[in-house]
Amino acid sequence: MRYRKLGTTGIEVSEIGFGGFAIGGYDYGPTDDRESLAALEKAYHLGVTFFDTADMYGDGRSETLIGQALKGKNPPAFVATKVGFVGKRGDHQKDFSRAHILAAAEQSLRRLQREAIDLYQLHNPSLADLESGEVFEVMDELVAAGKVRFWGVSAPSRNVVEICRRALAWPSASSIQIICNLFQSRDLEELRGEILGRGIGVVARAPLEYGMLTGKFSPATRFAPGDHRNWRWKPEELSRQSAQAEELRKAFQGKPVTLSQVAIGFALAHPEVSVVICGAKRPAQIEENMATSDLMGNVLTEADLRRARDLISDVRTPAP
Repeated sequence: MRYRKLGTTGIEVSEIGFGGFAIGGYDYGPTDDRESLAALEKAYHLGVTFFDTADMYGDGRSETLIGQALKGKNPPAFVATKVGFVGKRGDHQKDFSRAHILAAAEQSLRRLQREAIDLYQLHNPSLADLESGEVFEVMDELVAAGKVRFWGVSAPSRNVVEICRRALAWPSASSIQIICNLFQSRDLEELRGEILGRGIGVVARAPLEYGMLTGKFSPATRFAPGDHRNWRWKPEELSRQSAQAEELRKAFQGKPVTLSQVAIGFALAHPEVSVVICGAKRPAQIEENMATSDLMGNVLTEADLRRARDLISDVRTPAP
């Protein structure tokens, strides 16, 4: 595993991180907590130091599992979580009020079993949520109180560039989190100059496009009830993107890499990216994903990744 600086924080993190969305147990079909804990243990054992979650993933379940798995680990892992939603699954509403953020931070700290959150991220705020800057002041307040070490913004799928620019303009913001994959990287490319000029950390999410770039899906794929991919892709999008993924898989059949590794490698190839977070539910997925770090530059070359980009058109799949 290779490591990169998280912007100007001075913190080095694994260039591939663990994404905790799937282990929440709701949005990617059924999970087994024992298997989730085994996956977390495997990630730490393989050198992963960056673990990303949110209080809404499984209504706190993901945070609880990460807290359990990482408690007492030495060296300690770097844990990022998010805030901004209230209510139970199926009835989530946004709330970026001072009262909610302060209360939610305490709840996340308890679930994570930590004295401070390493990176606290505003979760899918709108431009209106950020307009006055008051929400940034609350994050600064948490840092001053020692509850949070660094804070950032995890941008939604719409108005990404504008929302990230609002965060980039606030001096104490340490990171932005945005989608970066073979289907969608234009936002990152548009912001590249500002990111490098500001020195802000970039957390790249969805490198596998929610599993699409594993090559497992076809137009006939049906997801479990409650799986967010039931509404994320319309039938025509599922058909088009799964066909593109299959073409990419065929193109790399002669190399000792999986389609997932090609996709993760594409995100890693962006020098402004600090960490690429990959979701996983099982130890075997961890082993495959994390091995990508060691493939970069030798097995997966710059020419390979340019070829992959040329094979898949850059299309957006907006989601709420």
